Amino acid sequence: AAAREWMAENQAPWSKAYLAIQKFNLKHLSGFFKSVLLSDITEGDVGLYQLSRQKQGASNRTINMEIATLRMILKSKELWSNLASKVTMLPERQEVGRALSDEEAERLVAACLKSPSPSLYPAVVIFCNTGLRNAELRCAQWSQVDFLKARFSVGKSKTAAGEGRVIPLNQTAL
Repeated sequence: AAAREWMAENQAPWSKAYLAIQKFNLKHLSGFFKSVLLSDITEGDVGLYQLSRQKQGASNRTINMEIATLRMILKSKELWSNLASKVTMLPERQEVGRALSDEEAERLVAACLKSPSPSLYPAVVIFCNTGLRNAELRCAQWSQVDFLKARFSVGKSKTAAGEGRVIPLNQTAL
């Protein structure tokens, strides 16, 4: 009940993506805490939740995001301060991903060509040749593409610095 109330009170300014993340987080939190009153949640309960999610194969990042949702709910009822110093977030991987080898990129493109989805191949080719984020391409409009100057102007982006940047288009992306 507290989670539903928190969602109803807060979702108006959220993006669709953020709302989806919170719903995902609440699905797991609600399943574990079921009918426990917010005021009865202890640091031990949070630790047991973390352990339970690890046993289910969830990554530490996912679990931390779920705990962050729980924290926001508890904060909205002024109950987090009792737990804040006692709850430890799980360590997250910090290494940066690696670039695909030429062979891996070729296999990826070949697999995309075999896909029944007509938009997968062009999307992957554009991603590989521009570095655009998923939402930047998904929400793109033709007016952002300048074929004569071979460039793409990014519209709405995840970050303020990302908006309006100009991406040169190579022959493959064109």
